[in-house]
Amino acid sequence: AHSEFGARVGSNVIQEIVNDEVVFEWYSSDHPELYSYATSDYADYFNLNSLFADYAHLNSVQIDPDDGNFVCSLRNSCCILKLDRTTGEILWTLGGKGDQFGLTEEQKTYYQHHAVPFEGGLVTVFDNGNNQGRTRIVEYTLDEANKRLVSFREYALEEQFSVFAGGAQRLEGEDARYVIGWGGAKGNNAMFSDIDFSTNQVLFEVVRTVASQYEYVYRAFRYES
Repeated sequence: AHSEFGARVGSNVIQEIVNDEVVFEWYSSDHPELYSYATSDYADYFNLNSLFADYAHLNSVQIDPDDGNFVCSLRNSCCILKLDRTTGEILWTLGGKGDQFGLTEEQKTYYQHHAVPFEGGLVTVFDNGNNQGRTRIVEYTLDEANKRLVSFREYALEEQFSVFAGGAQRLEGEDARYVIGWGGAKGNNAMFSDIDFSTNQVLFEVVRTVASQYEYVYRAFRYES
């Protein structure tokens, strides 16, 4: 619902540019079904509390190594989308109000960041978990053809809650080892960590001396030198 004068919304845009030429362009506003996916906090279509409704809030775009399409995270809709890299069609929705994979409430993410696809239908997500004040990393293995969840794993981060931002890098060749950028974290003031969840051992960590919401690591990555 919106006023008789319409609503101001923040449309999200994805562009792929090759040799200074835009070869792909996608606007969330071209997909009206996404308006209904927004959480109540951000479906402000009367613009009562903000200049525009930030109904989607795109915060990651990754290329799926299996088919070359885009996997995207929409924070304020609490969902992950796969987009056809040629047509821009929404191929599936994972989580949120438009979920097509039959996730339980416990399996859904809330205000998540950094959805990363891997070969074989695996998708990892940094789940901020604002609904419960509990941040975790989740792993989905998907049967995309039949829109079915094959397996689900979570790595709970009991001592730290990331209110916004953040991300998790699954290290290649490791079963349960992640490098985490904690974003707007509350708790032990870690800015980023390297954690082996198979042993629950923190292998490396950088910690603030003074907590501040204006000093945070949006994402952190480890590279072999």
